[in-house]
Amino acid sequence: MIKKKNFAILIPARKGSKTIKNKNIIRLGKKKLIEYTFSEIPKNLLKDTYVVSNDERVKKIAKKYKINNSYIRPNDLSRDNTSLGDTIFGFDNWINAKKKYDFYLILQPTSPFRKSYHIDLALKKILNDKIADSLVSCVEVPHNFTPELLMTKKNDGYLKVKKLFNRQKKKLYFARNGAAIYIIKHPVFYKNVFGKNVLPFLMDFKSSIDVNTLEDLKLARIISKYEKKFDDEKAKKIIQECKFDKLQRLEKINGFREAMIGKNNNERLRFFNLGSDNDYKKLLDGDLVHEMNNLYRVELEKYNYE
Repeated sequence: MIKKKNFAILIPARKGSKTIKNKNIIRLGKKKLIEYTFSEIPKNLLKDTYVVSNDERVKKIAKKYKINNSYIRPNDLSRDNTSLGDTIFGFDNWINAKKKYDFYLILQPTSPFRKSYHIDLALKKILNDKIADSLVSCVEVPHNFTPELLMTKKNDGYLKVKKLFNRQKKKLYFARNGAAIYIIKHPVFYKNVFGKNVLPFLMDFKSSIDVNTLEDLKLARIISKYEKKFDDEKAKKIIQECKFDKLQRLEKINGFREAMIGKNNNERLRFFNLGSDNDYKKLLDGDLVHEMNNLYRVELEKYNYE
């Protein structure tokens, strides 16, 4: 758990969604959409969490989760075209007389699979960076959607195809994942919402799902319905069986047939011989390292491999 700093969490949730009626309070599994955000607020930041809404139904739910709902969001800051900067600016003007914050952490209520550990990791990342103005959660753009592979349609009806690039030579591109997490330093947003030095916080596909259309909602409902859940006792047994010392002994005695072949020789590599000092990037093929980083980025950051 992150030691509390001078952060305020803002959850903007205006009424009047055009794409999905009553989107913030629509049912998703056993809870309403906004409750997924309310229930994942780190406990040490709960008393500095505010719902920024003009919807009394949302405010009533917020009260149940002990989230401050005293801010009255003005109608002129509750329009379709109200910017994030204006939303923060309006709240900042209201709170300044009561308390001053160094950072605002924005959690959109349309990200039901963002967890409290994502928030903790994002806070830790920006606190460890002395020059960052902000942090933005994002996903890596799939290689087939990068600018180098995009095509345009010419007047004659045929496609204009760009020169093909080797996959390893293409740049990495990142896209915001629906404001799952924004952290903005005060008073950066007065001039430019994110400022100059923007930290990326990479999240996996499922955690990045942003419910803004009926198709998004359909996907979220499927995931919510079939997501596997372990009971506490089963989880404890799994953890005991997977302890590092036990796996290390098993590998020494029997080896693991799933172990990778080293690039410098034909011998199988031991995965459990070095623990957190295991420099897997030097041992594995570059393409495999890239694929592992994409699949397990959140876990790698969580356990300080990145």
